[in-house]
Amino acid sequence: MSNIDAVTIDNATGQIEGISTPGRYRAKLDTAKNIRKEMAKTYRQCRSGVIDAQTAAKLTWCLSAIATVVRSSDIELRLDALEKAGD
Repeated sequence: MSNIDAVTIDNATGQIEGISTPGRYRAKLDTAKNIRKEMAKTYRQCRSGVIDAQTAAKLTWCLSAIATVVRSSDIELRLDALEKAGD
């Protein structure tokens, strides 16, 4: 028994019919403000049932990790600027 679903192929184009490929989602995550907006969006999607709580938790954890890196990078840039100003 095969676990492959039957598909219909368009004879003119050779493409599979009825399957839409989702576009790539690109959120701007370069500032803490943008990350906060993405977290809020994830929360709203979870509350409205668009995504399940487990997926929302995973996405929020990833966003928290990215926020930590952004904060560290920001501190590093500020420290470098202070050190250069002190020279």
